[in-house]
Amino acid sequence: MIDVLGLQIGCIIKLERLKKNLSQEDIGLTIGSNGMMVGRIERAEISTSWQNLLKICQAVGLKYESLFQLKSLEENLKIAESCLKLEKKLTKENKIIINL
Repeated sequence: MIDVLGLQIGCIIKLERLKKNLSQEDIGLTIGSNGMMVGRIERAEISTSWQNLLKICQAVGLKYESLFQLKSLEENLKIAESCLKLEKKLTKENKIIINL
């Protein structure tokens, strides 16, 4: 159950970060850490303190409490799908900007 919640938290954070077109490094700098740590949280590779989660929520505009409301499998799959679509879109846009 805890592992599922960790994956859900990571996906929710990643989706909100991507919606705001922020990099992991942007969030890391905002919370006094680095992008590597943010990426590891998004992939549920590490557990982090509630203080770090609160700072990340503030940085991406999430309600802290919303992270801990366990969602259904379908809801989590939709979040993950939205992340993938948005990530592809932003990657494509960034490649266009770089080539200009």
